[in-house]
Amino acid sequence: MKLPWQPKDYLFSLCMTIGMIITGFIVPRLTPAKLEIMGWAPFGALFLTLGMAKLKHRGSILLLILPLILIILPRSILIAGYLSLTVGFTELVGLRQNGYRTPRTRAFTIVTFFISSTLLAVISAGLFLGGKWLALLQNPLLVGGMAIGAAVVGIIGWTIGEMLWKKLANA
Repeated sequence: MKLPWQPKDYLFSLCMTIGMIITGFIVPRLTPAKLEIMGWAPFGALFLTLGMAKLKHRGSILLLILPLILIILPRSILIAGYLSLTVGFTELVGLRQNGYRTPRTRAFTIVTFFISSTLLAVISAGLFLGGKWLALLQNPLLVGGMAIGAAVVGIIGWTIGEMLWKKLANA
């Protein structure tokens, strides 16, 4: 089986993953509890958009997020699990659209990623951790609002990522 990427693509993917990891550790400390995903969304969307624009093929989201999952796994099986499910849902977009070649597909992918990650995070935390997370599940309008908010903020990062990609492609 021939992989669609060259060694330089793996290096680029690693750089995008490192950007997501760095912002993933800094941003949650600066945002209120339960809004961490919305705080990280523009940064995550920026790096995901650049990665999808460069890599273009199905499996790009997995290539970008897998190192993050492997880093998180020893610390939290729950977070690694919901992140793995998020990647699965998101990659379905890439399967249906035959990759991430167009800005429209990348935008839809970003929306799918942040809605599914928010919903899966709240549901898994509610079911496995209980307490305030379970109480949050009792308010589906709030959970839905959080998911939509994360997607909207993610689209801001997607917009910046697309603008940067156009500049990089023209350079």
